[in-house]
Amino acid sequence: MEIFQRITILSLSVYIFSLFAVGCGNSNKYSEMESELHCFVATKNAAIGVAVIVDGKDTVMVNGDKLFPMMSVYKLPVAMAVADYCRQNGVGFDSTCLVAGTALHRDTYSPMMRVYGEVDSFRISIRKLLEYTLQQSDNNASDILLDMAGGATFVAKYLSYNGFEGISIRWSEDEMHKDTSRCWENSSTPLAMARLIDAFDTDNEADTLHYDLRRMLETCATGTDRLAAPLIHDNTIIGHKTGTGDVDADGSILALNDAGYVHLPNGHRYSIAVFISSSPYDMTTTAAIIAEISRIVVQNIDH
Repeated sequence: MEIFQRITILSLSVYIFSLFAVGCGNSNKYSEMESELHCFVATKNAAIGVAVIVDGKDTVMVNGDKLFPMMSVYKLPVAMAVADYCRQNGVGFDSTCLVAGTALHRDTYSPMMRVYGEVDSFRISIRKLLEYTLQQSDNNASDILLDMAGGATFVAKYLSYNGFEGISIRWSEDEMHKDTSRCWENSSTPLAMARLIDAFDTDNEADTLHYDLRRMLETCATGTDRLAAPLIHDNTIIGHKTGTGDVDADGSILALNDAGYVHLPNGHRYSIAVFISSSPYDMTTTAAIIAEISRIVVQNIDH
């Protein structure tokens, strides 16, 4: 049996029990927030799912139990599993691996191609690959890390062992690029992703690898017009991971997502996942939907 060292079954069971016992589902405390979210989502033609967990106990959802394609949001559980792989094998993030130039796919989103696209092979640290993956959503970096850790099967086992139901990971970025229908098989419910992020945010056994991942999420360079847009407080902390799908033949966006944790100056914190699929709007308008959902949430908590 593979031993995953981050979140124990016991601690996770207590965590999940507390969610249900204290307020999973409709929360009277934040009923106004839930009502506003329902009303706003009802005005849009796209499929929209939202889940918010406030202070680890009050849960608000709109279509929170529906499956959505994660797109690059799935890179967060991949990074968490890679960190666990490093712990199991006594490997630090500054360790390097040798990458063949032929392993880099040219027909994908990959900022690292500007540095390594013309070389036959190169050595790169796990830390740098994670930074490309989480800060810039680099598809090549993500797939290199996925292969190093043992593929999608390893990540799926990591999630299952730690009790994270509702998240399915079966394919790499390259495999999804070759067949976009596979994006729907790399799926999650908003609630499952919010729970994963909330557990990550409150990990009582956090180590230096965990804190390195936090730093990367909190310096994410993508999706500044989504969850982060209304969070203008000087002392607000947001760590998040975005996901962006292609435009289908009918002109609709396959998916546009953002998920993360927020710490407000008033002492409240929350995890949030917003997934949008089959959006008939353009990228800017769809991102603005996520930003408005983020505004509704923070407005109801930051008072």
